[in-house]
Amino acid sequence: MYCSDQEVDIIITIELIEKLMKRSLEYTNVGPNTKIWRYMDFTKFLDIILNKRLYLRRIDKFNDAYEGYISEQFKKALHQSYSSVEKLGFDARRAKENHLRAQSLLPAYSYASCWYLDELESREMWKTYGIEKNSVAICTTVKHLHDSIIDVGDSYNFYFEKIDYEEKKEISSNWLEVAFRKNTNFAFEQEFRVLGVMSRGIANLFHPQVNSLPKINDINNPFGIHVWVDVQSLVQEVYVSPEADVYFKSILEDVLDIAGHGKIVCKPSSLR
Repeated sequence: MYCSDQEVDIIITIELIEKLMKRSLEYTNVGPNTKIWRYMDFTKFLDIILNKRLYLRRIDKFNDAYEGYISEQFKKALHQSYSSVEKLGFDARRAKENHLRAQSLLPAYSYASCWYLDELESREMWKTYGIEKNSVAICTTVKHLHDSIIDVGDSYNFYFEKIDYEEKKEISSNWLEVAFRKNTNFAFEQEFRVLGVMSRGIANLFHPQVNSLPKINDINNPFGIHVWVDVQSLVQEVYVSPEADVYFKSILEDVLDIAGHGKIVCKPSSLR
């Protein structure tokens, strides 16, 4: 069967990108029983336990302007990945240009829920994310978070991994690693991330022509999404803010009982 030069280029592009996408991030850098925390106000907690859903925000709407940033190291690694097919007469320049353009668009298709990774409570996290007096912190494990997310169909691909803050570490051309790398200024967050990427955002990587890709201003994806969760799996323990009113713990226990989650353990903060 005869294939045109353009069709051959497209086939090689797809094969190469599939190779770059082969690695799936499923908490490969942490153990399944590693503790993680989510600090939040009471309203956000109610949304989780009553509506059985977890909110994920579009990562290009986070405060960090470098979310999804394509570094020179990544560009170099990508160049090396494409160099292996240049000997075949493949138009690597065009393919790399397309790949980088699609990569730059991915933050607008990517949504994250961010958790704090540590064995113990953090006073700094209470101050930053538990600003309201009657705030709570969900304590769970990496595996329980992973297993709590209910099947969402083919619209999103989900990935679970801790954030890498090591700027000098060698970077591969794996497209996912860009979404799991942050500036060292944010290292105090010790973040473990659930990342949901729209399938059509990933599909952009397979476009054979640069002009087939949308412009960033034409992407009209929502700023946030919700995913259904199994609350009993997700919430292993609930900690009450060290600044909370003395009666808040009993109210929290009553709310959990009314919502059908009376078996979830509520604990006072060890930092009170």
